[in-house]
Amino acid sequence: MISPTTLGVVALILAMIGLVTAFRLYRKVDAVKVDDPIVADIGQQIQDGAMAFLRAEYRVLAVFVGVVVIL
Repeated sequence: MISPTTLGVVALILAMIGLVTAFRLYRKVDAVKVDDPIVADIGQQIQDGAMAFLRAEYRVLAVFVGVVVIL
């Protein structure tokens, strides 16, 4: 049986590996330069839509968290 302390340490190590991997992938994708203006425009529209979705999602989440805190 794995002790809770060992499980916590393993979870922390795996979380750190995941964060480092995500950061490296972000840097790799961010380094790609788009030369075609049509592709750049489509990419910008996708980014704008994603950010609008996230703002709406965070608003809903904030209300939910506020209700849970009050309860």
